[in-house]
Amino acid sequence: MADLYLKALESERKQLWATCRLKGLAKGTPERLRIAVTTSIGVAGGAGLDINSLITAADAALYRAKHHGRNRVEWAGFREAQTAAV
Repeated sequence: MADLYLKALESERKQLWATCRLKGLAKGTPERLRIAVTTSIGVAGGAGLDINSLITAADAALYRAKHHGRNRVEWAGFREAQTAAV
């Protein structure tokens, strides 16, 4: 199930990136105002875990996504979120 969720998030990430990129490269936009856009997303989930543990795990997943090349989604598994709770 996590794989399906991750695929859906990756699809959303690609759409967000494309939308931002189009706005930054819109026809008529002066070169000096054009922007480069990347999207990195960290996701965490787990029943019974407190919000702080989930945020900590998702934050770690976000930085892992950036470290592994950006423009990607990384999932913090249940064990990683549990570790953040300790």
